[in-house]
Amino acid sequence: MRLFAKFSLRALNLHTKLMLAFVVLVATVAGTSAYILVEHERNSRLLELGDRATRIADLFSQSLALPLWNVDLRAIENQLAALAPNPEVAEFTVTAEGYGTVATVKGTRHLNADESVVRIRAIEYDPPGNAPEETIGEIRVVLTRAVAEDAIKRAQQAIFAIMAALLAVLYATSFLLLKRMVRGPINRLEKWSIGLPVETLMLAVM
Repeated sequence: MRLFAKFSLRALNLHTKLMLAFVVLVATVAGTSAYILVEHERNSRLLELGDRATRIADLFSQSLALPLWNVDLRAIENQLAALAPNPEVAEFTVTAEGYGTVATVKGTRHLNADESVVRIRAIEYDPPGNAPEETIGEIRVVLTRAVAEDAIKRAQQAIFAIMAALLAVLYATSFLLLKRMVRGPINRLEKWSIGLPVETLMLAVM
């Protein structure tokens, strides 16, 4: 029986090692996959944010030409204020040639220097007739990355929570299956070993 207990201990130790190796393998693969997925999502969102900043700057560079030429500050501010409620907007600034800043609209979020996306476009006015197009100012569009980063963080938390739950289910299922696989041969060996000489048991264990 002592030899049988020794064999059982070896089998259980093997079971533990197999489970540990399984957990490490699955955690490594799952963690790497989650990291790649999150980084891909981050790059996609930041690329989309940059595209939106470019489109907004291009739109304002065209729509603000006439109001800036006419020095219609109310019309300029109304156009900037129309997009200011967007949570990604940090700041819109319009400057005029020779006059400096003529209008500024700030968003609701506090902006850090390392989380901004900036696009600057010249504002050009094309006067009637054959007069050449003239640069009369510029628009500076600043969007914050904070909204995208918050969304990425929530997605990351959801992904890791799902993966942790799946890992727990896989671990429990594999633990029970391996335990059943190990326990079966041990029970058969126990029945087979009853009545056998010690020499035979020693040879079977070794």
